[in-house]
Amino acid sequence: MIRWAGDVRAPPGRLWLEAESFIGRALGALERFDPVFTSWYRPPEVNRAVGGQTLSLHQRGLALDVRTRGRPASQVRSMLAAAAAAGLWAQFEPELRDTRGRVTRFEHLHLQVHPRARR
Repeated sequence: MIRWAGDVRAPPGRLWLEAESFIGRALGALERFDPVFTSWYRPPEVNRAVGGQTLSLHQRGLALDVRTRGRPASQVRSMLAAAAAAGLWAQFEPELRDTRGRVTRFEHLHLQVHPRARR
């Protein structure tokens, strides 16, 4: 089951045409993990309000955030592998580190179209 949390929006009009393939691959890759998606399309004003990057792909519906807090590390690694197998680029944000600098927890997984796949 796929769940959406918060103010998750679908891209409008012509942006939807570009985003349709991306969201289909992302949903297909992660569905078995019972994901909770927290952000997809963000209009520029919303992107600014949440502190998003100026050229964020969220503004085109080509990026998606998935909550990972509380998931076992093995499952998060499996999610990352599934996203990569679907041709998506992924990174974890924000990370929490212990006093030795080791990553102890990730809040969410950010997925986007692979940089090489963009036009």
